[in-house]
Parts: sequence; structure tokens; C-alpha cells
Amino acid sequence: MWHALSLGMALCVVTPALREAQTRPRHVSLATWNLLAPVFAPPEKYPWARQDLRWPLRQDRIVARLASIDADVLCLQEVEVGMWDGLLERLRALGYDGVLQEMSRGHPIANAVLVRRGMLEIVRTESRSRALIAVVRACDSPGSVRPSPPLYVTSVHLEAGNDKHGQRLFQLRSLLRRIELQHAIDVASAQGRQKTLSAGAGLDGAAVVLAGDFNFDRASDLHCMLAKATMPSDVKAKGKVSTQLLPLRDAYLESPTPWGPPLRSSYRNGRLLDFVWTSSAVHLLRTMPVDDLAGSMQPRNVPSSAHPSDHLPIGALLTWAGAPGATSCRPSWQHLCVQNVQQQQPPEQQETTRR
Repeated sequence: MWHALSLGMALCVVTPALREAQTRPRHVSLATWNLLAPVFAPPEKYPWARQDLRWPLRQDRIVARLASIDADVLCLQEVEVGMWDGLLERLRALGYDGVLQEMSRGHPIANAVLVRRGMLEIVRTESRSRALIAVVRACDSPGSVRPSPPLYVTSVHLEAGNDKHGQRLFQLRSLLRRIELQHAIDVASAQGRQKTLSAGAGLDGAAVVLAGDFNFDRASDLHCMLAKATMPSDVKAKGKVSTQLLPLRDAYLESPTPWGPPLRSSYRNGRLLDFVWTSSAVHLLRTMPVDDLAGSMQPRNVPSSAHPSDHLPIGALLTWAGAPGATSCRPSWQHLCVQNVQQQQPPEQQETTRR
């Protein structure tokens, strides 16, 4: 398993004097995971896991896995609405604050975004069809005059099913548009103008992360649309689509895992359905090592005692212009030596790190 492998990896040695002489690297870790809502986990669907499907037991194992990953930002999918309060209480004990997507018509599951308390804060959210947008900022130090540039984090769970391509396309189009408009709010505010949802603000500086279960793989034209800004033919037939945020980067294609198996699948049927996408304003430092099962495209019997969901968690270490200082005493995959961080940071942050 990735965290077992990570414990064996040697960390870069940084002397106390050097550590004190350098400003803390500015980056955050993010993980995303479809938890498999209890409502979608009847024993007849997973006969091999009858003893492992009870929610109190699975919740314990999910919380333990999230604690071992120890990410600063969590994007969760298939959070059962009726179980949210209990799960949030457990995650608060780990140091997180979080928001659940607002659902209508009694829909039983939702997406959630959680952030590390005292390091990051969620300043506002917007619930969309199959997605939750969270505007996240670093907790500013006392006396700060201007708020730090935000990170637009979206926990995504697009419609499932081979016949739902059109719905997934619509959900993505709507989501990208709403992220653009959320960015316009912050641009207007920074310029002292009225906060209004109006398009037209430059998106070069919009630090965006889309993470979650997209229910398509890399062979899909929707993956191509996000990665290359190549619109599917049926989109053109329906009219112009805003592409200001595109292309986005598939994190695991941009930066393969530093150790362990490559990411080949994330779902129990052996398909890769879960992704971390970043905009050009987000600098990807590395991706999170994945479980051994993720290196195979073979179907697997999960959930199980070792894997409490039918999806596997993935994640990334990243930075942007408003990233907070990283914390110490973290899992191996989140540690970079000072020189390595300076080399991988955007130029405007390298000078800050040197001071």
C-alpha cells in the first residue's frame, strides 16, 4: 500500500540551521475520494464484503485512511447526507472544517470539501449539479491588508452511466462557467468594484482544482475537452462554449507518482474514473502515491476490510500565488527538501522562499 511504501522512503535531510534560515515552503496537499455511500452499498451488490459494509465499521476505516493521508484539503464524493454530521464530527477531531453540497428533492448523497483548520478557510461555496465549488483562502496573518489569492476547489461527481454522456457534458459546461463567474467576483472585489456575477474577468490568474469522480476515463472526448480544449462535435452543434479556463492539466499525467505503481485505475472495475485537474495558475509539485491496486486495470473485490470504498483515494501536492506555509510532521509524500521546492515553485514564489 502507498502509505506503507512511503514510510520506507528517505526524506531529504535539511539541517536545523538551514531550516531556520529558510521561509517555510508554501504549498498544500489535496486528496479526493468517493466514499461509497451506504445507500449504494447493499449486501447483495457486494456479497464478498457482507461483514465489511456496516457503516460504523466503514466510517472508522475511512477516517483512519484519511488520517494517514493527512491532506490539507479533502474533496469527498458520495457522502450520504444523513450521515454527514457524524462524519464531520470525526473529521473535525482530525483538524478539519468542512461544507456539504446543498441538495434538493431529497437526493441522498452529496459532495463535500474540507480544509485544515487554522491553515485554510472556506470563504464561500456554490452548489451545482453534481459539484460543490468552494472558494478557499489561506488564513491571513494578523494585520494583513489584502486577502491572499484564493484557490477555487471543486469536488465533482458527474452522472454515471454509458448513456449519460450528454448529462456529464452539460454538468461540465455549467461548472466551468460558474467557476469563471466566482473568479469574477474576486477580481471585482480586489479592484474595489461591486461584487457581481459578470463574465469577462481575465482567468490567467485563476487557481482552479477540479477533483473527484468524473465517471469517464482518458479515452473519453470529455477528457480531451478538459485536457486540450477540444470541443466534442455535439457541443459545437449546440452553440458556443466558454473555454477560458481550458485547457486544464490531468495531474497524474503531468506528474507521475514519485514512488509506487503508476495510476492506472481508481474504481473496482479496473477503470480510471477519478482525477485531479489543475489550471495553469496552480503549480503541481507531485502527485500522491497510490495503492497497489491502482496500478492494475483488473477488476477487484472492493470494498473489503483493507479498502472501505469501491474507489481508491488519489491526491496531489500543489501551490499557487496565495498558498499558505506548509506544516511539518507530515507524511513522506508531502515532504520536499527546500532546494526541491524552490526549483518547482513558480518564479514569483521562489524569491519569497529564499528570503
